[in-house]
Amino acid sequence: MKKLVLIKINQEESTMLIEMYPELEEYLDDEGKLTAECLKALYGLIESGKLWYDTIKEKLLKNGYIQNPYEPCIFNKWHEDKQVQSTIGIYVDDLITTCKNRAIAESIITWLQSEFDELKITRGDVHEFTGMVFDFTSPRKLKITMKKALKDILKRNTIAGKAATPSTPELFQIDSKFPRLDKEQAEKFHSEVASISYVVKRIKPECLTVTSFL
Repeated sequence: MKKLVLIKINQEESTMLIEMYPELEEYLDDEGKLTAECLKALYGLIESGKLWYDTIKEKLLKNGYIQNPYEPCIFNKWHEDKQVQSTIGIYVDDLITTCKNRAIAESIITWLQSEFDELKITRGDVHEFTGMVFDFTSPRKLKITMKKALKDILKRNTIAGKAATPSTPELFQIDSKFPRLDKEQAEKFHSEVASISYVVKRIKPECLTVTSFL
């Protein structure tokens, strides 16, 4: 059964649309707003991410890729003629493709270009992906860094010092008499902890205990 998704357009944009298409004026509601039917997934809508994932997943499976049973955003394909595997990782609308055989890697890009319009493609041994920098320049090694994310966190919190360990021995000691944060402070604290958690889960495992406690 087809789902009907309606979008109410604000007054200002409704006025702009009517100036461009006067015939739409009869569809204005009492608030001077237009209501439109969404014919395809739009960025920002609740189900858009899921619809995109379903689309790319279907295309990858048809192309011979197998979904990783433990990580549903990783797809692998064995290329029998070259005896190599190609892997495609998905994060929202960012894809990272790896393959030892460069010709196969290029054929994957060509295939993706035939399926989707306006792709932004980067090639080489260094790539930015989901806030991380993947450096493949050293043979049989991968270096992952997040220098920009770390610098942004330090700058936002005006931290310039250094420490030998992620926390002091008093980490788990809670001062019940310490005044509670107000709403604005609490939101900032939670936001910063989430940002730090995103980084440490990827490149700073020694800080996981601290961020998990926070």
